[in-house]
Amino acid sequence: MNADLVFLALVLLFGFIQSQALEPPEGQRCSGRNFQARRCCTPESPCNEGEGDCDGPGDGGGHDGDLGCKGELVCGSNNCKKYGLYFHEKDDCCEKPSANSAKTPQVKYVPGTPLEPPPGQRCKGRNYDQGRRCCTPDNPC
Repeated sequence: MNADLVFLALVLLFGFIQSQALEPPEGQRCSGRNFQARRCCTPESPCNEGEGDCDGPGDGGGHDGDLGCKGELVCGSNNCKKYGLYFHEKDDCCEKPSANSAKTPQVKYVPGTPLEPPPGQRCKGRNYDQGRRCCTPDNPC
């Protein structure tokens, strides 16, 4: 009887492994860094569910919110492996928002907006150099 259970467990495990995609489906536009470049999903060319890599809030730093995903989809964090084993472990895929989490507030993104301050600009904002104390009464901006 134990041999039957072991055999059944192996059959189920093999079936599960077979069901996990090792190659991207034909026609999938964004299949992660193992098949395309990182950040395939952008505000200019957003992705469908299960496509990645998007640059969402889970990455920290500068990101484009969930704008790299179509419609109400959100950009997950290191979640692409659930869509296929062909993804890199750090790839972020577009997914449906979970029922118990609020959608990430949209970041207003204007295409063509520079992501870095211009060279020579003295006050660059809190994320650069002198941060909040750059503009002072003695040295105004």
